[in-house]
Amino acid sequence: MTYKLEDIDFVETLNGSIYRYLPDGCTQRFKKTANKMCEPQDVLVYIPSFDALKEKAPKLLEEMAAETVGMYEQTLLEYIQGSNKKCYVIDKDGNKIKTNEQAFRTQGQLFLTLGDENKTEFYIPVSRIPRIGFYTYDTRKYQENSEWLRDRHMGHAVIRIAMRNAPGEAT
Repeated sequence: MTYKLEDIDFVETLNGSIYRYLPDGCTQRFKKTANKMCEPQDVLVYIPSFDALKEKAPKLLEEMAAETVGMYEQTLLEYIQGSNKKCYVIDKDGNKIKTNEQAFRTQGQLFLTLGDENKTEFYIPVSRIPRIGFYTYDTRKYQENSEWLRDRHMGHAVIRIAMRNAPGEAT
């Protein structure tokens, strides 16, 4: 099924978080476990599950030294949440993707780069459209006291996709 950004209402994850697509193109997560609405995010993409990468990109898992689902998740979290780590969503030419609208307009594969200040260690292909079983990754750049900061968050696997103005749900 082909999606347009405006077709997606929200996705729900295994832990019950709801990622709602807002009219301005941002997304906003309601974190069920904390009963809290988080700040709107600029970009939301979907990281393949361990099984999806095992089938389509086993060499990448070898490079990551990820032999199990747990090892894969732990490696991703170390990079995404690590204070000395950097990660960006980029297009096939290495251009940073700064908004959901840009992600949907961009032709070709998107990637999540994982590395540190000096180099990118891994490029993981990500989906701009929600997929059941894929992990959420959302990010925003914001200014606080004249300093530019970046939020990065990896969520749980998607279990439900709700479409606007459409009966039923996508799978």
